[in-house]
Amino acid sequence: MLAYLQTCFCEWPADLTFKMVMETWLSAVQPWRYVDSYQHPNDHDSSAVIDVPENWTDFVVENYGLYSALLLLFARRLLRMDLVVARNAYMVFRVAKVFGQPSVARFIHYAHEARFRGQLDQVWVDVRSQMSLVFSEIDSVLFRYIQIV
Repeated sequence: MLAYLQTCFCEWPADLTFKMVMETWLSAVQPWRYVDSYQHPNDHDSSAVIDVPENWTDFVVENYGLYSALLLLFARRLLRMDLVVARNAYMVFRVAKVFGQPSVARFIHYAHEARFRGQLDQVWVDVRSQMSLVFSEIDSVLFRYIQIV
């Protein structure tokens, strides 16, 4: 599912038909909406806080890419969207409403920590070394670096 949606996000034309892809993605990241025990909030009340049962945490951890990678691809796609068009703006609202749910944000944070626990220190070392390389290139061409001790 992740590979299919990633391809759709990258290859789908930049028109209003992308809403079908987006709604498929939002359905995939909210499976709790499709079980009998879920209490559907009033769709007309945009301020309603939706509480998702804690037993969905494992699903979010196992499908972390559906939440993280596709949200990043959606954000990149936003840069090419005309948000003056009401339907495009509504797509942004829909994604923000789903990812703005407190329980979903908490699940994603937990999934991120579970997935990258222990690897985070190595990632930080790699980022620091890459940033040092970038800044050394900038410094050698444009700036005179004076270290403050």
